[in-house]
Amino acid sequence: MNYSFLSFLLAWLFPTKEYRAQFRTLCKQSNDIRLINRRKKKYIKLKDKLSKKLKKEPLKVLFLVNEIAKWKAQSLYDLMDKSKEFEPIIALTLDKLQAKMSFEDKSKVFDNNKVFFDKKNMRTIIAFDIKKNQSIDLQIFNPDIVFLQQPWSLYDNQMTKQVSKYALTCYFPYYLQNYGAEYEYNQSFHKFLHKYYILNEKWADLYNKELKYKIGSILPLGHPILDAYKDKEIKQENNCVIYAPHYSIFNNIDENPVNFSTFKQTGVPILEFAKKHPEIQWIFKPHPKLKNYIIQIGLMTENEINNYYNEWESIGIACYDCDYKKLFDKSKLMITDCCSFLTEYFATGKPLIHLISPKRKITPMPPMSEMFDCFYKANDLKEMFMLFDKLIINNDDPMKEKRVNVLKKLNLLGNNAAQNIVDDLIKTIKGENND
Repeated sequence: MNYSFLSFLLAWLFPTKEYRAQFRTLCKQSNDIRLINRRKKKYIKLKDKLSKKLKKEPLKVLFLVNEIAKWKAQSLYDLMDKSKEFEPIIALTLDKLQAKMSFEDKSKVFDNNKVFFDKKNMRTIIAFDIKKNQSIDLQIFNPDIVFLQQPWSLYDNQMTKQVSKYALTCYFPYYLQNYGAEYEYNQSFHKFLHKYYILNEKWADLYNKELKYKIGSILPLGHPILDAYKDKEIKQENNCVIYAPHYSIFNNIDENPVNFSTFKQTGVPILEFAKKHPEIQWIFKPHPKLKNYIIQIGLMTENEINNYYNEWESIGIACYDCDYKKLFDKSKLMITDCCSFLTEYFATGKPLIHLISPKRKITPMPPMSEMFDCFYKANDLKEMFMLFDKLIINNDDPMKEKRVNVLKKLNLLGNNAAQNIVDDLIKTIKGENND
């Protein structure tokens, strides 16, 4: 049955917009299930094809990248680059939101991304035509394996549904999962993955339970970003503080329960506080989407937000890419309402002030709730400044021992995720895995 045609033909029969949307969703799910069953059969042929190629030459691995701030696969790229089995390549693209930027801004993104990877002597190709403002079908690059950076805002010809026809589709999030939200496992993107690499067994069990229809496997092999963190003595510079604001200022809580951001209430006061404390080494690490989103919702004009960023740059260090590990190492404290690198900073063993938005509805899932209990929580600026004085001025960190114990319990360090992923891919291609 052609569910796409059925959706187009019959949706108008339903009396309300809500019912029509539900019918279209059901048709889309049914169509995905039909395609997934077809792809499962192709998966066997694909592995056989890659197995034969591997005996003669290395497999071409594309890492699809649109934001360098989300680049978290360095350890995996480096390991593949040293191997005889793989030839890793960065495929630079833009997502649908970035494509709405001006030609000059799009060019700037590509230039910055290219320079970032060129400095590391990494191979790159361009997978987006800026002049035509459209993505390039990845199939023209003849990839054998494709690692995708994110599940949202991608063009159809770079989505898993299309790419899984001809390449092994792989993914691990650019962030470390904390909340177990549906967007982490219940999209069409996830169903057409051959390999979904997850931090640990707890998350794999949850996702396997919820994601009933899928092509491939959900595997708890660790996260490559944590390969950079080692279980060793914590080093820090006195009075070095990171401020990392999130962008998610949403008005409708029911439509978007994320609402992590407190920037509307805390962004300017924290900057003013920082300017009054030059004895502190400040590091500004905003979410990549913050600047454009602030302009989009009208919270600040383009000139105002540019001045805001410039003021941070004038009093401290501003970090807009993924090379923040060295900044984490030198810091003494992080202040953030973000989600994506809470686990990464926790892995340093250092204290974190977690700014809590009153609009946030989702809560952390086990076992991450234990980690969240080790954060110093601030529900408003008064609480944040009190905690700041306690941790920085008075050098009093009562939860230090608790953090160390929970960090050991969660077993976040020393997993060598990149090696685990490489081993899994080789075993899969050689037919040594039962997936």
